[in-house]
Amino acid sequence: MLAAVAAFFIASATRVGWVHLADAILWGVVILSAATPWLSVYGLSVKRGRNFVSQDNLAGPVEGQSLDIDIRLTNRWWIPRFLLNVEYSIDSPRGDSDESIVMVGIGPRARSSGSSNPTVTTRGLHRLSAVSVESMGLFGLFRRRRGFTAPDNFLVYP
Repeated sequence: MLAAVAAFFIASATRVGWVHLADAILWGVVILSAATPWLSVYGLSVKRGRNFVSQDNLAGPVEGQSLDIDIRLTNRWWIPRFLLNVEYSIDSPRGDSDESIVMVGIGPRARSSGSSNPTVTTRGLHRLSAVSVESMGLFGLFRRRRGFTAPDNFLVYP
C-alpha cells in the first residue's frame, strides 16, 4: 500500500505516463487483495467429525491414543477457492494444541476433506474449539477469518 501511495505522489509530480500505469496496477492489486478474502470464505460450509478406536467400548479415547479429526469443507458457490487455512485447537487440562489443515483448492460446488491425527496425552475433559477458515488475499495483504461449527467436548480415559 505504501508503494501505491508513493507511486501516486511520484506520478503526480512527474506526470510520466508509465508511472501512472504502474500506480493504477498497484491500486488494482490492493483493491483485489481486499476483496478476495471476503469472497473466499462466503458460501462455505464446514463439518467436523471425530473418530477413535476404543478397545474397551469407552465413550472417548484412551490417554496416549490418537484421535482422528475429519474436516469436510463444501463450496456451495460457483467460484473456486484456493489456499484456505482451516484451524482449530484442542484445550486440555495441561495445555493447548493448535491444529491446522491447508486446503489447496476447492472447485465450484465441490467438496474437499482433510484430517489430522493429534495424540491426546492427558486424561480428563478436553475441548475442541470452533473450526475457523482463514483466507488471505493476493500477496497476503488482507486476511479474513470466519468461524464454523460449535465447540465440542470429549473425555479422555486413563
